[in-house]
Amino acid sequence: MKRLCTFRLGGMILALPSEEVREVIRYDAPTPVPLAPDGVVGLINLRGEFATVVDVARRLGREPAPPAGGIGLVLRGARVTLRADGAGDVVEADDASFEPPPETLKGTARDLVAGTYKIADILVLLLDSGRILS
Repeated sequence: MKRLCTFRLGGMILALPSEEVREVIRYDAPTPVPLAPDGVVGLINLRGEFATVVDVARRLGREPAPPAGGIGLVLRGARVTLRADGAGDVVEADDASFEPPPETLKGTARDLVAGTYKIADILVLLLDSGRILS
């Protein structure tokens, strides 16, 4: 069994292994950073430390998230927050239900999705946090 921290982005349910997520926070508008790589929307002050904000939608080749609302997932061992629409639950996923990314997933998204889990008739896309951040 694998514990996954799920979150929403548009109509998708995405996940990261729970051990990679330090906390889920309310999204605050970041301070833009000039000449930042695509997907990096700025910096926030996270209890006295700067954290880079990455818009998961932009990294997946989708429309950028609206400027207000949503959540941030703070990753362990990195000063990075992933921007998403809303939090989900921490769920248990059976290793036997893991499958590679579907063939219908194209472009950048295919490179960033490690695979899928089917949990209670819902397809959950497992992100590769290392690739999201590179």
